[in-house]
Amino acid sequence: MRSAAKSKKKTAAPIRFCVRLGGQQIPVLLTEKPVRRINIRFLPDGSLCVSQPPHVGRARLEAYLAANEQRILAKWRAAVARPITPARLAGEEGTEISLFGERVRLSVLPLQKGKEGVFRVGEVLYVSQKDPADARRRAALLARFQREAVLDEMTAHCHALFPLVADMHRQMRQNGQKPPAFLPSSATIPMRRAAASPLDTACDGKRDTLSFPDIRVGHTCSVWGTCATGRGQIRFSAALLGTSHDFCRYVAAHELCHLLHPNHSPAFRQAVGLLCPDWKDLRRTAPAIL
Repeated sequence: MRSAAKSKKKTAAPIRFCVRLGGQQIPVLLTEKPVRRINIRFLPDGSLCVSQPPHVGRARLEAYLAANEQRILAKWRAAVARPITPARLAGEEGTEISLFGERVRLSVLPLQKGKEGVFRVGEVLYVSQKDPADARRRAALLARFQREAVLDEMTAHCHALFPLVADMHRQMRQNGQKPPAFLPSSATIPMRRAAASPLDTACDGKRDTLSFPDIRVGHTCSVWGTCATGRGQIRFSAALLGTSHDFCRYVAAHELCHLLHPNHSPAFRQAVGLLCPDWKDLRRTAPAIL
């Protein structure tokens, strides 16, 4: 109970206000929490999502925004202009949906026999449910279909790219470098995959080669993927369903390279470039998640 109360004191409720930059009134969502510096994220609706240490204060934040006006405005305009990918599938009969860059039409069918589910036939995505008018149940069926489709897509990309990452890992060790080591869990839960790599060996309790990571998929609106290097776990956003196969390949390469470099250093960017040479173009045209 004491730790819970302590955490509440550290993170205050978000504060909403507006700042004027370059003649534009830009809404700001400010959260004060125990971070090292001012962090800014640009939301698709045109807001600035800011997190900062409690001691900075609003006046110093506004001074910081004013001092970096041109850079912030350039990134803000780019964020607002980016196409938007919905985090979750949704819609009624006839709604158009993007599945990895392919447009399909949603069709709701009454269940005739078997189990409720979602399946695709050509350019139509069918939702078969007991009560076609039950929007909540349809959303749940679509959410599961979305996670499973992204799980299949990202697992395939990771398997295709992993041998190159394992070679980089081996070269780093031969050169005396110490890439992060991890021992992935063998437990299996829904929407999670762990596959043993033929490259796996253990030596004196330490990994001599890299293990294929645990792959998970969840609904998130903030990032396309995260890598927990210490646990050997990569989590992807289900919103990737609304992007292209090439962009999914870049996200897989990005997160796999974090198994070697838990940062965004020049060495990390070089590794991503070896796996995905066109990563800069793909990142530049990446949609926003909403």
